[in-house]
Amino acid sequence: DGLPDWADPEGMLLASRRARLTDPPIIVKMRELVKGKPNVLSLAQGVVHWEPPSAALEASRGHGDHGYTPGAGVAPLVDALTEKIHRENGLVKSSVMATAGANQAYANLALLLLDAGDRAAVFSPFYFNHVSSVRDE
Repeated sequence: DGLPDWADPEGMLLASRRARLTDPPIIVKMRELVKGKPNVLSLAQGVVHWEPPSAALEASRGHGDHGYTPGAGVAPLVDALTEKIHRENGLVKSSVMATAGANQAYANLALLLLDAGDRAAVFSPFYFNHVSSVRDE
């Protein structure tokens, strides 16, 4: 029928209450605010629109994907970080996760530490995903 999984046969959305309560992404609003304005640089999202220095590009060649990676991180990096904290910090009963960024780390931490019904405080200023990560509705 061509309808997405989250729509009923009439095309009505069947999104969860939690999803409906989530604020729209501020990145979209910021993009609209700066659209067509000369000499304005948006810092709303951590995406650069220029290449890194040539020396950094050259050093990264042959080291795999540089985009979003598995939730726990790229295995060789996780292994190297685990070895480092064991050797240098003496943390032998610990786990390491290497995320694609702070937002992913926050979501992973919320999923790891909070169960349904647990309470969490989110202090302002915050990124909209921080509230979504701890909302239990």
